[in-house]
Amino acid sequence: MQVTTTPFSSYYVGSDQFELTYDIIREAEFFVITSSGTIQCDILNAHCNFSYAYKNDMSVVAKNTSMFNGHVYNEHVLFAISYLLDGKQKTALVARSGFIGGDWDLRYNMIPQELLTKEGIWEFIKQCGYEKLFQGVGIDKLQHPPRASP
Repeated sequence: MQVTTTPFSSYYVGSDQFELTYDIIREAEFFVITSSGTIQCDILNAHCNFSYAYKNDMSVVAKNTSMFNGHVYNEHVLFAISYLLDGKQKTALVARSGFIGGDWDLRYNMIPQELLTKEGIWEFIKQCGYEKLFQGVGIDKLQHPPRASP
């Protein structure tokens, strides 16, 4: 059996953000807890049950999912551009690098670093002539969970 998960933004152990690396996964042990007992699994893509982890004094890694208009984003995404194009609601995500992803099939998909503000993104949209294509547009600065101090 293979278990897949839905998209998410980050992992946390308690209130601390956690980076799950390949080395950690390679060294991990995974279990399935059934009504007839616990079965140790071969390592594929599974994770431990919360109750089993607590019972065995193990840390629990939890996921955080940040969403905007149905799109999952992480700390690398700064802004969302919501717009109507041909009567359809679309949402594009703007990364720290300036790359525009999500629902963005338009020709220019990289905003210069100096324009990575709400006002700058609007200026970029106007420079490209996209405001003439859109029936409406909104630019939102995205919120991120606070990071714990080291």
